[in-house]
Amino acid sequence: MKFEDGLRIVLGVTTLSTLFIIAAIAYTEFLKVAGAMPEGAPDIPAILCSYFVNPAKLADLWNQLLFRTDLSGSSNLIKYTLIPAILIPVYYVFQERIKIHTPNYPTIFYANYAYMVVLPVAIFLLQTMNGIAQINNLYWDPVANIAGRFDFATHSATGTTFFLCLLPVPWASWFSIEKLYRPASGYFDNLVNIAIIEIVSWYFEFNESLHPERYMNFLGNAQSDVVANIIVGFLVAYLIYSKLVDRYTRSYDSAVEMDTNGHGRTSWIIRPLTDVEKES
Repeated sequence: MKFEDGLRIVLGVTTLSTLFIIAAIAYTEFLKVAGAMPEGAPDIPAILCSYFVNPAKLADLWNQLLFRTDLSGSSNLIKYTLIPAILIPVYYVFQERIKIHTPNYPTIFYANYAYMVVLPVAIFLLQTMNGIAQINNLYWDPVANIAGRFDFATHSATGTTFFLCLLPVPWASWFSIEKLYRPASGYFDNLVNIAIIEIVSWYFEFNESLHPERYMNFLGNAQSDVVANIIVGFLVAYLIYSKLVDRYTRSYDSAVEMDTNGHGRTSWIIRPLTDVEKES
């Protein structure tokens, strides 16, 4: 290792450590001036932790989510997110085994085994958080008498769940968009996913507005929910997908980024090459 490289490594570690120290100091200073929570306001971090550190309480939560039919809000729908969490990895294993003997077998999910392990775990954790919010009515702020401050987080979790299931689907390949103009394939994939999530989001908001006896829904609140579903959900899910599947080594000495197979790409959002494309 060159002396210059070693010096850069030391500088990098020092910079990272300094940033975290500054962040900790900033938080400490904030605590000195922060006002106390109003009386009656839920302690959301404590409520969440109480489930994840207590297996019995967590098991009871999922027992209610799976088998009770009289829960409030969208609680009855949470259990259905486990279906894609289980079926997608199972199908992916089937798909990859078939492709060993039939290379031209159509790719329904472009991913890898690491992603298929993370997918059900992530969905379980995200929907556990949503279940906790539903059971403890964190969607409503009893002090301010408005939509709860945790509402945005739960809808972000829902959007992330949907995007995690959709991101591996190579829409551009199915519709031959990549043959028309390959650099547009990644954008096409993501726009299709965003459109699907937008339709689903507005359907749920429409349904909630039709049933005020079960849901509390207003225009501004509904718009915020859809933004959380689409924007935050997409960004979080794409971060996970890109780190596990769309992997490549970046070189800051070149404008072209190379993936692990040596194929040059010029945009982080372009879909990875399929096995057939790599062979060609």
